[in-house]
Amino acid sequence: MKRYILDAHNILYANAEWSEMLAQSLVDAREALVEAVRDVAARLPEDRFTIVFDGSDVGSRTFGAAITVRGTRSGQKADDVIKNLIRNDPKPRSCYVVSSDAEVAGFARRFECKSLSAKEFVAFLHRKSGKRKPTQPTRTAAERSEKPTDVSPEEIATMKRLFGL
Repeated sequence: MKRYILDAHNILYANAEWSEMLAQSLVDAREALVEAVRDVAARLPEDRFTIVFDGSDVGSRTFGAAITVRGTRSGQKADDVIKNLIRNDPKPRSCYVVSSDAEVAGFARRFECKSLSAKEFVAFLHRKSGKRKPTQPTRTAAERSEKPTDVSPEEIATMKRLFGL
């Protein structure tokens, strides 16, 4: 069994869609991350995920045995909660800490936890979810065309010369 401790806001900013969503609604962005982790947790029933959000408005909740969502207390940072979770983990070698914060990652490694950046975890979510990662915005047929639409007379002459026409 693997245990993942997630620095949620780092992950939200590492995903372009969630980062954009943050500008509109923090609650919606948080829920999108939780749903993505729930999807992956369903495919990895032995693994456990603790998602740590900055903010006392989050509270604490669980989704079955696999997922725990935690907020911070007033004046507390997610980094502090994550460090406490690492410090109190009975088997830190099977723990994966996801944070792009170098201090948190270093702290995790000192306790022999594995450390992943937020971007690495976002890629992991995409791989494990079975959903294709969107690589670029949807383009029209004209935008996808690889054929030039306007060729100058000089370019035509060069092509004729190159192809012996």
